[in-house]
This record gives sequence, C-alpha cells and structure tokens, in this order.
Amino acid sequence: GGSLELRQLLIDVGPKLVVVDWMAPWCGPCRAIGPKIEEMAANYTDVVFLKLDTEATGENKALALDAKIAAFPTFHYYIKSARVAEVIGADVSKIEDAVRQHKPNIVSAATAALGEANPVAAEALVQKVKLALVKLKGSCGSDQDFVTATKTLLSFIGNCVNNPTEAKYRRIRVGNPTFQSRLGSKVGGIDTLKAFGFAELSEGMPSEDYLVLDQVLPEMVHVKNLLEKAVPGGSAAASAPLSSLNGPAAGGMGGLAGMMG
Repeated sequence: GGSLELRQLLIDVGPKLVVVDWMAPWCGPCRAIGPKIEEMAANYTDVVFLKLDTEATGENKALALDAKIAAFPTFHYYIKSARVAEVIGADVSKIEDAVRQHKPNIVSAATAALGEANPVAAEALVQKVKLALVKLKGSCGSDQDFVTATKTLLSFIGNCVNNPTEAKYRRIRVGNPTFQSRLGSKVGGIDTLKAFGFAELSEGMPSEDYLVLDQVLPEMVHVKNLLEKAVPGGSAAASAPLSSLNGPAAGGMGGLAGMMG
C-alpha cells in the first residue's frame, strides 16, 4: 500500500509502538534477520511489526523515498504517528533495545479493572485449563471442530474478563442448542469452563441447568491472552458477544501451540 495506508495503520494502532522494517528482496542482511524479527514480534505482542518491501510496488518505492531510506534494512519506530527512533542495519540487539526503550507500558482495561495476576495462581490455572483442553481435543472429530469449540470457550471467557462486574456474562444456560453443538455436548467441553471456575447450578420451575462463575479473577486474563495467541482468530473470538447463550431459551445467537506444548 501507499502512504495513506501506512498513515491509517499508524492511527489505527493507537498508543502502541509500530516498528517498520524497510527492506528489499535482494538484501542479504534483510533476509538473514527476517526470522529474528518474526521471533521478536511473537515475544512483544503489544508492539506492531510491519515488514515493508520497498520494491513490491511503486507506492512502496515512493514511501521509501519520502522516508529517506538510504540503506537496508532500516527500522523506523513510531508512536501515535510520530517517528521516535531509527536503527540502520541488521544488529538484533540494537533493534530490540530500541523496542524496549520506546515500548509504552499499556495496561489493558481488564488488568486495570481486576489487578495483576498472581504468577503461581496463573500457572496453576494454565495447567487446569490445559488438562481440560486435552480431554476436549480427544473428543473432537477434527482440528477444525477443536478450534471452533475453543473459540466458543474463548468467547465466554472474553465476555467475563471484559465485563467483570456484569453477572449476565458469568451465566451460561447449558441447554442452549448452540452452546451444546459447539462446546457443551463434547466430552471435556463443560470441563474447560469448570477449569476457569464455572460451577453447575439448577434453578427455576421447571428446573434448568446453568454454568455460573462466581467471580472473575485476574489470572483468567493471563489464560485468555494465551488462548488468543494460540487459536486462529482468537482475538476476535474473545471480543465477540455470545450473550444469548447466557440467558433464557428465547432468541438466537447474537491449533493451540502455547497451551498444548
């Protein structure tokens, strides 16, 4: 894309640090450092890394001229559309030092509301969820079934974490057909929710079964973040509303490397 696309990206990411890797396909150091930059991007999930091939299009060539790129690779660092640093060359330590120096300490809304997770409790929750996911995976007919089931789980956990004071997000009607087809009917499906702290409860006349979470704990944010990274489309799933699965019967519906290794 051209300058308009780059400018829009720098606006869309908000306060995050953006690292633009200006490269050329014939550049040996660019190719050599590529895997290191990908590894860095995986480690710094709150930083946006953008590889820009200066010879891919005429627009990209024009962008490189505007940015006064004179050597490859060159790394430009942006915050709120303003360039805050430049590193020329394939020195991994210098590139990462600049990331550490300029990366804002952005606290998520969930962390701000719930506080910091206890590392020991967070690791214990990871292990409980992991065991439940292993059981769930064994009952799924295909990898895609497993991904769908895990994204459904992630939708519920995301709703809880993003709305920690709203009880309606901590309540799932077990008999809902959509919940049953995607997660509830699978061996281990309900166990994944129980691992997060959901408990079974029967109420009403006639009696109906619900899964209810008493309290949203900060450790849930940590596990949700792991799932978002591991599941294809996980970030979107965690923010997708599934409120109709939580309420009465009327109405419709409004793999895992990090966890399974």
